[in-house]
Amino acid sequence: MAQAARRARVCGKPIGTLGGTPEQAVQYRAAGFDFVALGSDIGFLMRGAQAAVQALRTQDVGAAARVHTLQDGTLDAPAV
Repeated sequence: MAQAARRARVCGKPIGTLGGTPEQAVQYRAAGFDFVALGSDIGFLMRGAQAAVQALRTQDVGAAARVHTLQDGTLDAPAV
């Protein structure tokens, strides 16, 4: 990857990549990449949806996690 960044710089072309984590993004920038995307649209949507579901869960003492919905009321939450 670093060699690709060096070759692009020699050719005068910007180069970018996708970093899976903030730490990877920092490493790619240090290696000479001009731009680094951090995740994908679907990844951000999935993490947002998971966070929303997690926010709706409550943990009853001695019971399984529960999910509350307007349509169905309170249900046992599926394992994530």
